[in-house]
Amino acid sequence: MGKSPEEALQVPQNAEFESQAREERLQLSLDAANVGTWEWNIRTGEVRWSPTLERIHGKQPGAFRGTFDGFLEDVHPDDRQAVLDAIRNAIVTGRRYEVEYRSTDSHGATLWFEGRGRVFRDEVGEPVWMSGFCLDTTERHQLQDRLQQRQRLESLGVLASGIAHDFNNLLTGILGNASLAEARLMPGDSARPLLGNVVTASRRAAELTQQLLAYAGKGCVSQEPLDLSEIVRELLPLVRPVIPPEVQLFLDLAPAPVVADSGQLHQVVMNLIINAAEAISGVGTVLVTTRTEDMLEGAPLEPGAYACIKVRDTGCGMDANTLERIFDPFFSTKFAGRGLGLAAAHGIVHAHRGAIQVDSAPGRGATFTVLLPAGNRSAASARLPAPSMDLKGAGAILVVDDEEMVLEMAQTSLEIYGYSVLRASDGWSAVDVLNGARETICAVVLDLTMPGMTCEETLKRLRDIRPAMPVIIASGYGGSEITQRFDGAGIDGFLQKPYTPEQLAQCIAVATG
Repeated sequence: MGKSPEEALQVPQNAEFESQAREERLQLSLDAANVGTWEWNIRTGEVRWSPTLERIHGKQPGAFRGTFDGFLEDVHPDDRQAVLDAIRNAIVTGRRYEVEYRSTDSHGATLWFEGRGRVFRDEVGEPVWMSGFCLDTTERHQLQDRLQQRQRLESLGVLASGIAHDFNNLLTGILGNASLAEARLMPGDSARPLLGNVVTASRRAAELTQQLLAYAGKGCVSQEPLDLSEIVRELLPLVRPVIPPEVQLFLDLAPAPVVADSGQLHQVVMNLIINAAEAISGVGTVLVTTRTEDMLEGAPLEPGAYACIKVRDTGCGMDANTLERIFDPFFSTKFAGRGLGLAAAHGIVHAHRGAIQVDSAPGRGATFTVLLPAGNRSAASARLPAPSMDLKGAGAILVVDDEEMVLEMAQTSLEIYGYSVLRASDGWSAVDVLNGARETICAVVLDLTMPGMTCEETLKRLRDIRPAMPVIIASGYGGSEITQRFDGAGIDGFLQKPYTPEQLAQCIAVATG
């Protein structure tokens, strides 16, 4: 039977409805995925962008000019040739058009896009049309950049840590021998000031290595209850004189308690405030804010409460290239800068299980945000014991170190204080010396990093032979490294390299007393 007029009309209506529904579902999927579509009439040069494509390019609806030249203007100048080459290749070869390019939004931020499409031809094979889609890949590139930045900083941290460790070994010999030589001279000897200069220079060099260790997250970290707001107040008398008079410093302080190393946090806060003031040329402001904030899931740190300090300036700001290197050691935008301030700050914050973030752009100033875990945390302090009135001792001390200069200096120093000294250059030798010692060994000074047997294994074997014997760990690394590696191992003392003869004798006196 034939269809009635009503039935005949119903079919195309349903087909049209289903086609429209499919298009709408497809468009919803593209919008949700941040995918925009485009069409280019090759003959007329007209280009059509979907509303989604305009949005992900940072444009208002209808703002796109609708021409091929208008599209090229939105492409980063360094990527335009790659886009043109990809289009030419698609037209000539008939292969799919594929290209990745950058653009810039109205705020100057870099956007990344991946464009794909195909060429349509007329009956004689001439290209007349191209259409395709464009995917916003900015977030993926930002994640890749952050990963590369983290890997680069970690690599630089390993390098800085190794340099600081080796340099501290050399400084131990220089500082120790200079101190010994100075002590042997008469008070009026003309060489005393010269040796005093060597000692002073060695101590300053040691401070420099401590900054490198702080950058690597291996500096000396003690733990005590602090408040970031109180740290800011304590630093005001020190920072105000070095801030230009045309730069105003404003404070918005609220309780922000942490458990951290006082000296290192003072270093971080002072560095941030002074850097902010120096970034301002002429009249400007620096705002320091402290708060306690809750970090949620998906944030750069574990969820929980964090003490927060923000230092915001109205200075010149930083471009993307500067931001990428701002925490690299020895990188500085200052004429006379050493480039260790922000590097050390980054390491200090990282060692405290926190994070430091930067938001800046040219002409918009900069905001540095430091987040540190709030609340109480138990951690061992790696401080040098208090000076003893009488450092004279007796008995034998076993000194284990792979640096001959350190061994010689330690032996000479301890003999002055009344000890006899046995020496070993590695863990195996130390075990042999202890096994064959004819006299009672009062204590062991054990270097943290040696070739062959590790320090941990050496300690275990020495304790197997003499369980109650005091062991002092000496290292060019900081106390945080010792705390992490020997937590619960019963270390009797920590000696930070470089050390003086007096500090060596003092540490032994405390460990054996």
